[in-house]
Amino acid sequence: LFGYEQVAKRIANIRLTAGVRQSMRKRKKQKLSKSSHRSVSVWFYDKVWKRKGTSRDRTMMAKLRILHPVSETELSLMVKQYRIEQIKLFLGCALISLFTLTGAGIYHFLPKEPIVIERNSYGEGEKEETIYVEEQSPISFTVQEREYTEEELEQVFRDGFVWIRAQMLKDNPEASDVRSSLNFMTEIPGGLKAEWLSENPDIIQDDGTVCNEDWEESRQELVGVTVLLSYGSKIEKQEVHFTVKSHEWTAAERIRKNIYRVIQSKEEDSRTEESFLLPSTIDGMTLEQNQSGRQIISLVVLILVIFGFLLCRKQGKLREKLEIRQKQILEDYPRIVNQLVLYLGAGMNLKAAFEKIAAEHQEERGDGIQSFRYAYQELYIMMNEMRSGTAEKQAYESYGARMGENCYIKLMALIVQNLQKGNKGLLKALSEEEEAAFSKRISQAKKQGEEAGTRLLFPMIILLIVVMIIVMLPAVFQFQTY
Repeated sequence: LFGYEQVAKRIANIRLTAGVRQSMRKRKKQKLSKSSHRSVSVWFYDKVWKRKGTSRDRTMMAKLRILHPVSETELSLMVKQYRIEQIKLFLGCALISLFTLTGAGIYHFLPKEPIVIERNSYGEGEKEETIYVEEQSPISFTVQEREYTEEELEQVFRDGFVWIRAQMLKDNPEASDVRSSLNFMTEIPGGLKAEWLSENPDIIQDDGTVCNEDWEESRQELVGVTVLLSYGSKIEKQEVHFTVKSHEWTAAERIRKNIYRVIQSKEEDSRTEESFLLPSTIDGMTLEQNQSGRQIISLVVLILVIFGFLLCRKQGKLREKLEIRQKQILEDYPRIVNQLVLYLGAGMNLKAAFEKIAAEHQEERGDGIQSFRYAYQELYIMMNEMRSGTAEKQAYESYGARMGENCYIKLMALIVQNLQKGNKGLLKALSEEEEAAFSKRISQAKKQGEEAGTRLLFPMIILLIVVMIIVMLPAVFQFQTY
């Protein structure tokens, strides 16, 4: 009864697996057939990629066959779906770049509004502005702060003197009773500059310092201080003789000079205003206040970089899965050989031993004890092939070919050879293979340990630097106090 229940369970599992696969195939075909009528990427795949990328599709099928042991039809569908997703990604980035460039072109040919150059307010100083000229290097110029009108300047000077008289005494009660230093400020609200000239710098210096520490108690001195307020230009006189000749300007330099002259003229004529306007074109050259063209090119480059990153990331995931599979099946090889030796030594035949190993793994996966393992999954597929009528010898050879590692190919060749000659020396040969597999596994574990130590070297260096900083900082601070 126990054997009958086991057989019934296996048949049910086989039917269930076949039904799930069939339903998945139908869904994939339906989904792909529906999208083929609507998606541009499917049309691009059918009309363009199939003619140029057939060799790459074959390479991709070979990689996917290792990860997904399914039929050729399913592999073709998977490769097609994979390529369609790549084409969608490419077309999406191409459309975004096209729309960006189209918008840039439309913006370039639109009539430009006059450029508004904001000027700093009174006393805030000059500032630098840059104008970008079409097919020319940018032009930088200085924008002076806003200037007063004549009437405004008179009032500003009056207010400046009032403010100076209110602030210059500092801690002294009045001008006739000065005992401490005065406040001779040089910056006056409203953009004015102040200069202090003392008649007797030995008593009151030009910076407001009062030198009265050594005086007798009854001594008094009257010192006059001149306050000069200035706004704008200052007067200096110096004569230098030069022989100046005209410069031979190129066409581009002449245009640039003319643009700069127009900008300076606009700036000088509007120094009493908050802002001034520049024309959008001068001598047929388009002026811009910011580099919008270069920003658009940078945006397109960024889109292309993101597309390349996503494409490489998708390829990298597939490569990573292949590396994980290779590492996993090499780790499982000693255990499979050990289980095979154990069951053959217990009296089972070769087919029953493989079936027992595959069944145990499926039960452990169902109970959550074991995770998905490629080697055992391929073993389960091999047993299903035998149940479906495939010859035992052919099933073993297919298993070794699908695994793609020399150790599995050697093991299956050993099993096939003993099947042909008889199972007399099979157990002894497998025992020797088990010892060799475990010794190889030990060497691999040592190698992985060395690699882990190498990876830990950089974090250890960082920790060492942190410890050195923690130890040395108190010493450095203590040294600085001395």
